[in-house]
Amino acid sequence: MKKFTILLALTIVIISCEKDNNDLLVGKWKHVEGFNIMAGGKYSIPVQEQRIEEYTKNFRILYDFEGNEVARSNYDATETKVTVNGNNEDGKAWSFSFEYILRHDTLTLKHDGGFEYYNDILVRLE
Repeated sequence: MKKFTILLALTIVIISCEKDNNDLLVGKWKHVEGFNIMAGGKYSIPVQEQRIEEYTKNFRILYDFEGNEVARSNYDATETKVTVNGNNEDGKAWSFSFEYILRHDTLTLKHDGGFEYYNDILVRLE
């Protein structure tokens, strides 16, 4: 009976915790579309503005449309949220979060500003 109680308690804890999903995001993603209700809905991103986001096991790396690295930071992901963090050159810590939806080879990053939210839509490159 004691083993069953411990097993049941452990199962409840595991089910109630949101899993770490860094592995799902690993790869390179290209920003090709956006959605903004204030801009009339879905729109295409011009080639010169199509940034690439690469997620490794521990880092989020941003590239411009030509493939030049422009930023690198740490990140953590759960089943619904990405938290990006790092330190400025002066050592001051910073962090921001956004929700995401992953469907097949499409990654939607949801930036919630209340009424004026917008989404970035990225497709998997590799």
